[in-house]
Order: sequence, then structure tokens, then C-alpha cells
Amino acid sequence: MTRRNMLRCLAAFALATLPLAAADLNGKWAGTATTAERSENVMVILRVSGSYVEGSLGPNEDRRFPIENGRLDGNKLTFQLTGPGGAVFHFELTLDGDSLKGPISRTVDGQTENGTLELKRAES
Repeated sequence: MTRRNMLRCLAAFALATLPLAAADLNGKWAGTATTAERSENVMVILRVSGSYVEGSLGPNEDRRFPIENGRLDGNKLTFQLTGPGGAVFHFELTLDGDSLKGPISRTVDGQTENGTLELKRAES
């Protein structure tokens, strides 16, 4: 193999592995959930295996709710959870470096409230 071909192969391999490195979501994330009426601190703990995502979300370490139907597709993370009073939350987040952000919705008693969630990787 010529040096030029080897360099091309290495460059192609490096580019192909970028999405894999970017999608390492394992660990703690902290940030803010914001709606038109309020803003709340949020902690998320994620565990990723392939495209399957599990973990929990809540206002702090002691009060968290399990993530349901967690999926990772490239840099897109989607999941839902059932919170207090039967409220169902839906999340559609995008990974950008050490940030996760995107739209969220909460539906309870037939009423839906929309907002955003912004998270940063937290130190363990």
C-alpha cells in the first residue's frame, strides 16, 4: 500500500469514527428545563448501549424518574418519561459537543405545555 493510500484510509477511518465519539452520552448531565411559565434545574443520568438509552431525569440526585423508550440516532436523542400526576414528558435533544438541547413537551389531563431543555455534561 502506498503512503498516499494509507493516509487516505486513515483519514476515512478518522471521519467515520467521529459520530461514534460524539455520541458518548454516558454519565451525568445538568441544566435547565424552560417553559413560558417557569424554569427548573434538571439532572439527567444516561447509559447508552448502541442506540438503546436508559437512565433517569429529575430535579436532583434524590428525585428522579426513569427514562422510557430512549433512542440514540446519530446525534439525536429521544425519550419520554412519566412524571408526577401521570404527566407524560417527551424529549427530542441534539448533541452538540458537551451540550444536549432541544424541545420538550409535557402532557397532563389532555393539556400540553411546550418548552426547551438545555444540558451540559456534569462532573461525576
